[in-house]
Amino acid sequence: MKLEELGRLKLCTLPTPLMEAPQISAKLGGPRILIKRDDLTGLAMGGNKSRPLEFLMAESKKNGDDIVVTAGYQQSNWVCNIIAAARKLGMDVILFLLKGSGRFQGNLLLYKLLGADLRFTDMEVRDLPALYKQMDSLAAELRRQGRRPHVIYYESFGPVGIASYVMLVSEICQQLQEKGLTAQYLFHTSGSGCTQAGLLVGARYFKAPFEVVGVMPNHRYTREQRVRMVADLASATSQFLDMNFSFSPEEVKYYDEYAGESYSAPTKKGIEAIKLVASTEGIFLDPIYSSKSMACLIDQIRDGRFKPQDTVIYYHSGGLPQLFFYNEELTA
Repeated sequence: MKLEELGRLKLCTLPTPLMEAPQISAKLGGPRILIKRDDLTGLAMGGNKSRPLEFLMAESKKNGDDIVVTAGYQQSNWVCNIIAAARKLGMDVILFLLKGSGRFQGNLLLYKLLGADLRFTDMEVRDLPALYKQMDSLAAELRRQGRRPHVIYYESFGPVGIASYVMLVSEICQQLQEKGLTAQYLFHTSGSGCTQAGLLVGARYFKAPFEVVGVMPNHRYTREQRVRMVADLASATSQFLDMNFSFSPEEVKYYDEYAGESYSAPTKKGIEAIKLVASTEGIFLDPIYSSKSMACLIDQIRDGRFKPQDTVIYYHSGGLPQLFFYNEELTA
């Protein structure tokens, strides 16, 4: 299927700005820094996860679905965007939540305000296959009741959703052209690998001038597993879009030193990055994802990785509600 043939709904405010960050650049004595502001996509306090939902929910509405059954963490940006998109389209939501604090702060508070049917469990991430069986069983029961459920698992959202990040590259390239700039690097947080896969496909297809650099936010998988996942997702998306590219793990630029010890917790360098960006540019990063990739970029600048004439894009993927959940760690 060609990129332009994909069905799409308008859920985001696009294009998001590509903004100069002169204060942080001067503070670090580094290259020119541009920040791609996908924290301003406009759905559920922003975030890049709303981009794939424009395509995934288009399919759902086409099928006549009227309720979403999904699952995830209590502080998941992805889940928050799913609920917001569903509610915006007039759909109900049943959400199975993995084990957590149960404290209505951050994203969990937003789930509640969005009106989702919250079902708390004692399951961990390793129990997701069993939880998916519960979701499928519930979906079958809903169908017997005459409902039309759309089941969304927590894992990768596949080539249809990843295509949104392919299009993102076109958006960035257009903005660079309008500014008369060429960028050499694009740094971002790469968790599931979907964003990085789309960026790699888009960079090759649109002949982007920059190298895509991913930064690991947690240790759910090893570095070797992650780069293989990214390469496989990029190759599958390329084939789905009739581009016929293939990608190898060796082509995936990926840093795993900034994830920290815990699966989902702030890091010292990440907190320092949050404070630096806030105090120089008035822009907030989140403590679990974007702060870690910014910490990597800051270290790279301080280590002399870039030339003074280089331009680096930092892709801000959003996730701001988590700032409030981790208020104690951020103010310690």
